[in-house]
Amino acid sequence: MIARTIKTFAAERQSDFWSGIGLAATYAGGVGETELETLRENAAAYWPHLAQGAAFAAKARQRAGNLTDYTDFAARKLCGLSALEAAHLSDTTLENLPSNAAQPAYEIWRQRIQRHFQESQQLQEAK
Repeated sequence: MIARTIKTFAAERQSDFWSGIGLAATYAGGVGETELETLRENAAAYWPHLAQGAAFAAKARQRAGNLTDYTDFAARKLCGLSALEAAHLSDTTLENLPSNAAQPAYEIWRQRIQRHFQESQQLQEAK
């Protein structure tokens, strides 16, 4: 099981693994509905990272011009957005990145997307 394997790594690395799993599951395909739902459930507190990876995959597919029905399906399951909405989120969070921040711009971009999903989850839980 993926979650069990990820837990064997240092806590500070687990978020990166969940992000990578989200990207792979959305970009490469071949994962069914039950497996995607299980990934989302098992990600638990790391769900914003899983969703961020899925959003990156959707953007990569859109940019390459090979967006598939599966990409849309997986994006909806893992991050609750269509592939086009996830790609758009990737674009808007890329705007105005600082060029000389203490953290690399790529990491700030990832955090912005993760924050979006974290805030959307909090709004859903508050309802």
